[in-house]
Amino acid sequence: MTELIITNGDSVAGTLCAAGFEADIVPWRDVLQEGPVPETPGAEDGELESLSAIRATFLADAFHQPRQEVVDAFELRDRTLRGHGAYDRITLWFEHDLYDQLQLLQILAFFHHEQRSGGLLLIQADDYLGWQSPDQIGRFEVLKAPVSIEQMSLAADLFAAFRKPTPIDLAARLASDLTPLPYMQQALRRLFEELPSATGGLSRTQHQALLLIERGEQPPKQLFGAMHAAEDAVFMGDLSFWRCLEELAFNTCPLISGLTERFHSFMTDQARRRYLDADMALTDAGHAVLSGQSDHAEINNIDRWLGGTHVTKGAIWRWDRDAEALIAPA
Repeated sequence: MTELIITNGDSVAGTLCAAGFEADIVPWRDVLQEGPVPETPGAEDGELESLSAIRATFLADAFHQPRQEVVDAFELRDRTLRGHGAYDRITLWFEHDLYDQLQLLQILAFFHHEQRSGGLLLIQADDYLGWQSPDQIGRFEVLKAPVSIEQMSLAADLFAAFRKPTPIDLAARLASDLTPLPYMQQALRRLFEELPSATGGLSRTQHQALLLIERGEQPPKQLFGAMHAAEDAVFMGDLSFWRCLEELAFNTCPLISGLTERFHSFMTDQARRRYLDADMALTDAGHAVLSGQSDHAEINNIDRWLGGTHVTKGAIWRWDRDAEALIAPA
């Protein structure tokens, strides 16, 4: 029997190989909670390629990766997925966190449009697959279950809403029944918490970072670990976290001091150590935003995406975390 395994990244792919799984393994290397995931021509037919081109450009620019390497990786991934008919069985290995759940939406939406349900299986883990050893990871096979038509339809609906130019439809779905995908509701709530807040204009990640810096968690490498401890389901990697910090440090009115340059993968070892060990502190503007006397989204430049929604000056969508409600641009 020929099998294709699709999972959340290279770490898990490597562990599954080391554990002896005899299958072709595709890592889904995309942080869909960051950057544009817009509607594209052919989206209603389950297209991959036009969206992949947009995503490859964003990832190469945002994370300073060689553009052609990223493009080639997406093209190989998409060709493999297009050739799914060559596999008797396709098993999806994914976790409970936001990073994985958005990837799962895209993949299930693709198979929904392909009308492929036979031999499609899903493992949804409530623990981090990337933290498992080759001896441990096989224990999650007891969670393997056939993907239902209901799951595929729901995923296609949610992924289409995620890609719209406003987040209204996706926010409305939070009040609907998402139980066919048991970790999705929590993940999508966490997604909306990365919008500027109703007061202060910070994402949840940025607000937590400022609080921790105020309390003395100053070097970025120490702060990153403390941020993980504050999450129910860790979803953000270090490169993404540095981008959050840099919006606070390198802006019209910096909210933090101590970082002297942006993080780059091609940094010298000395520059990398200087960045990770930086002695950060709140500026006066940072204290004002944290105390509610000022608003980051009003005094600084915001340029983010929530799926297909561009969150920027003149179009600042916010999230009221107490009311769990979306606030449209004024």
